Amino acid sequence: MLNIESDVETQEKIKKYEIILGLTKVQGEGVTITVADNNEQKDNSSFASINNSNYLVHDGNLVAIINELKIAGAEAISINGKRIVNLTSINCAGNVIQINGEKVGSPFVINAIGDKDLLYGELTKNGGTLYKLKKYGVLTSIKNRIPWRWLLPAPAFYPHAEQSHSVAAPAQTAAC
Repeated sequence: MLNIESDVETQEKIKKYEIILGLTKVQGEGVTITVADNNEQKDNSSFASINNSNYLVHDGNLVAIINELKIAGAEAISINGKRIVNLTSINCAGNVIQINGEKVGSPFVINAIGDKDLLYGELTKNGGTLYKLKKYGVLTSIKNRIPWRWLLPAPAFYPHAEQSHSVAAPAQTAAC
């Protein structure tokens, strides 16, 4: 028997995949994380044996935070206003980090849309990336976004990514 989907079901699937692929602007609840180089701590280091790079945010740190957000169910992520999708490259570029070839410096403001409580819980767990960064002296902060609706842009490398879709809240059940 042939399974024929209705136009509504087909359109819903298209919207879902456009969000996953980063083809559209997305709005919903979520969290904002800020990580920044601790230049004050680095400059005040009186011990020659201390590795100053411990006080800096590295490309791997950003990737680890993104992975934790994805594990917690983030539906859309941006760093300093640049949308992160599966094809996004995050690389070291001297004393800055490149996101899709564009240089981005500290502080790094990461916005993630998804269940704000799940995202917050994953990011604040003992032994997580933010825990480790804070322990090394990198400046970190995390906030639940109480305004339930805010927008993440579609990536610039998608030429026709102008539509906007809401993401429904889930049910309650750089020196490199």
